[in-house]
Amino acid sequence: MDLAYIREFVALASSLSFSETAEQMHISQSALSRHIQALEKELGEPLFIRSTRKMALSDLGTRLLPFAEDITKSAEQAEQLLSQDRNSILIGTAHNPHLYLITDSIIRFCSEYPDIHIRMIEKDLDELQKDFLEHRLSLVTMGFRSGEKIPAPFIQAGISRIAALVPRQHFLADRKVISIHSLSGIPLIIPPENSLLTEKLLDCFEREGISMRIIYQGSTQGGIRFLKFHMGIMLADEKEAGQYLADDLVLLPIAEDISYVFGLEYQSRVSVPEQKFVSFIRHLFETPRT
Repeated sequence: MDLAYIREFVALASSLSFSETAEQMHISQSALSRHIQALEKELGEPLFIRSTRKMALSDLGTRLLPFAEDITKSAEQAEQLLSQDRNSILIGTAHNPHLYLITDSIIRFCSEYPDIHIRMIEKDLDELQKDFLEHRLSLVTMGFRSGEKIPAPFIQAGISRIAALVPRQHFLADRKVISIHSLSGIPLIIPPENSLLTEKLLDCFEREGISMRIIYQGSTQGGIRFLKFHMGIMLADEKEAGQYLADDLVLLPIAEDISYVFGLEYQSRVSVPEQKFVSFIRHLFETPRT
């Protein structure tokens, strides 16, 4: 069995969506379909039960899944061990890593340390936290709600907040600030599940006793098309949303403080290459600007 195919099977078993899994694994849907079919051919039975409306694990898929998850975890642990033995670094990053300033930081680090190889693996926050706590990852980009106790060691790279991207023709577009209560019943476009931004939004709406009318939950790029057709309001990180400003869209602050800090969390004991990266990030963000 191909290890990459097993990883894809585990991811597909979790999402039960070819489109989501293909995006997560950075391959095309057709390639993912071929890989799953190759696994099924090798095993002699289908792994999924497919219909026009839904998708579910077959009996074989259900029995295979725990073994496939163990294989995937063992492979990740082995990769981490090898990365420590070689002059390389494995970094776990949340979705939209540029929000955490990690991509720009890595580019600068690679320029200064060209002999150290860096590999990034993107996961949702729950997976990152689990892998970090179980020491499968030593370096992770992480975000925490403002006011939340931040574990050490952690290097804060910045602070951001959630804002609203609104079609200019929307009746709320003329306001200087949007309150959470004004969004009651409004079609909303929000970040993916298990993201820090979504957790903060859900907490805020629940605290205010307001139900969310969600029409799309996923990447900012995916939600922009709904905005273009005036089908809702997007709630997203203000820095990322600002990249999509156009003549027909306006960016408005949220009255409630829905902010978070972000940066690099790392284990107390790391390899020599990882320590160089930690020191570089600390110098980058903790050195006073002049």
